[in-house]
Amino acid sequence: MSKDWYLKAAEAGNGLGMANLGALYAKGKAGLRPDDEEALKWFRKAAEVGDPLGMTNLGVMYRYGRGVLKPDAAQAETWYRRAAGAGSARAMANLGTMYEKGEGGLPQDDELAVGWYQRAAYAADPRGMAYLGDAYQFGQGPIKPDLIQAVSWYRKAADLGEQCGL
Repeated sequence: MSKDWYLKAAEAGNGLGMANLGALYAKGKAGLRPDDEEALKWFRKAAEVGDPLGMTNLGVMYRYGRGVLKPDAAQAETWYRRAAGAGSARAMANLGTMYEKGEGGLPQDDELAVGWYQRAAYAADPRGMAYLGDAYQFGQGPIKPDLIQAVSWYRKAADLGEQCGL
């Protein structure tokens, strides 16, 4: 049923409908078999009309090489930046992990990573909250270890359903 509604919305030019349809194909839900190429197609269409979820998920597909010939971290970073600029908190968290790991030609930079985690956390992204909890637990970039802050961020993440925060 959701597939039909998302398809109608997507065909009417609705970016969120396109992004949600892409997610159904990526995960193989609503009676669809997993199909990375079809997911990529819908995420790209959503991104092209400015949908932040579509941009974020397009970045994920490039980062992990799903529906494309090979992983492309530079393309992932481009789409995450566009999505973050459009307000995607998950894209902010994803940029943080790219800086933490030095992926896609980005420098390994804990200060920038933590900055992105903070943006994501304050924009209510549970994964960003969990990553910020890690930064407080272990001390990362400009953040000194602070277990009280770490537990606070982990609880916030867990309250929003993030497994990493448990």
